[in-house]
Amino acid sequence: MNLSRQAASVVALLSITALSLAARPCTAGLSVVASDSALARTVEELSGSPLSLDDAMSVAIEHSPALQQAEAQLRASLATLQRERGFFDPELFANVERSSDDTPAASPFAGADVVKTDQTQGAFGARVTLPTGTELEASLNTTRLKTNSSFSTLNPEIDANGLISVRQPLLEGFGRVARKEVRAAERAAQAALARREEARLSLVEDIESRYWEVYAAERNLAVLRLIRQQASALLDEVKVRHQAGMVGPNEVENARAFLAQQELAALDGEEQLDASCDRLHQSMGLLDAAAERIHPTDRPPTDEVVPDLDTLSSLVEAENLQLQAERADLEATRSRARAAGWGAWPSLDALGTLGGRGLAGQGQDVSFGGQTFPNDENSGLGDSWSQVVGRDFPNWSLGLELSLPLGAREGRGERDRLRAEVARQEASLRATELRLETDLRDVQRTLSHSQQRREIAERGVDASRQQLRIGLIEYENGRSTAFELVRLGADLADAQRRYSDALVRSAKARARLRRLTSDHLPSRTN
Repeated sequence: MNLSRQAASVVALLSITALSLAARPCTAGLSVVASDSALARTVEELSGSPLSLDDAMSVAIEHSPALQQAEAQLRASLATLQRERGFFDPELFANVERSSDDTPAASPFAGADVVKTDQTQGAFGARVTLPTGTELEASLNTTRLKTNSSFSTLNPEIDANGLISVRQPLLEGFGRVARKEVRAAERAAQAALARREEARLSLVEDIESRYWEVYAAERNLAVLRLIRQQASALLDEVKVRHQAGMVGPNEVENARAFLAQQELAALDGEEQLDASCDRLHQSMGLLDAAAERIHPTDRPPTDEVVPDLDTLSSLVEAENLQLQAERADLEATRSRARAAGWGAWPSLDALGTLGGRGLAGQGQDVSFGGQTFPNDENSGLGDSWSQVVGRDFPNWSLGLELSLPLGAREGRGERDRLRAEVARQEASLRATELRLETDLRDVQRTLSHSQQRREIAERGVDASRQQLRIGLIEYENGRSTAFELVRLGADLADAQRRYSDALVRSAKARARLRRLTSDHLPSRTN
């Protein structure tokens, strides 16, 4: 009887010792989760190429397709502006033409039965359109004529004609119509410049957001891996307890189901981290099949200066590049619309010319009626040009030219179209202002609560740690179960994830605010 009691005591002591030894891995694994060092160590063990936020920015600015598109659009706008300004550049012109003509004569005064002429014509000069819409042209025309007519007193005969012509539109606003495309191109270039800078700020915001998403995904994966380790430790302990007859097979299956659930969650965490890295690679312009996982080396900023809403609204109104681009587009359309208003009128142009003529050549004797008329003239091209410049034989003209399209549907239609386009762009600008104001309020609320949110999340982490510490004590004293410990560990992991989300949410809101204010925020401390 005493022997059997001693044997039973020994068995009980061995069982307690075995359970105590089996419980140690689980409690040790759970206690590891309670420390930040374990989480940091698990994060460092994850594979990935170290990358700082500044390096990610540098790579993105160099390779981003979105920024390259904005750069190309800016170059195109500047080239368009150069083309439109070139409309007012002076233009030189010149032409030379040589012709020959045989004309049968029907008059005895033709000087030959068949009059043969060889003619060379040349012209050169310059023309320009002024910003006032005035068209100026100065030209010098020369004709050299050689003929077989016996009645020609000069052979060859050199005629010169110099002319300055002016055309001034009177009903086009004295330059409004002529300058409309230049003004529109200037506004378009301003819009393209603002959009290029907006694209850079958008890229910076996108890189920051993607970078902090990778940071959060990496931290969350580390938490999921720790939970998986706890679930594995739980299953080992439940198996030992089952072998000792202390729990039933249902507890073992529950532990297996819990481990399978955490393994699937860890796989989801792996995929989320890889997807976050791919999105960051894409924003950087480096996405390919062999892209490595990224390990962020920076931490989200914490202490931040959050200006009041009125200050931020003023900054957005004055500095936001999207607003500047849309305002420049609106001004370009308004310029065209004002010019189209003048273009809907009939056109009335004032015309004027001022010039002179010159005549030179080699004299030829002419015989007529048995009498010879000698001509000893001997002058050349320079003499005829001198007569033109000196206006020895002046000429001028002055007049008006009226053009009245019947119905004027083309001009009025273009005017009405541009006015409607102005109204549409004004409405679009107003919608953008409202949207930016709403975004600003949302971001400002997020940042104003960021410190409080982080403090609350940190208190949640501390509370979860205390719960787990108390649960470990209760477990060691037989007042709790291993499954309850794992649940407490999972609660701590959730608290850690909420703290990560609070950090990342604030950092992304700060990046968004810098874009809204075009990076004109007051300085901050990290």
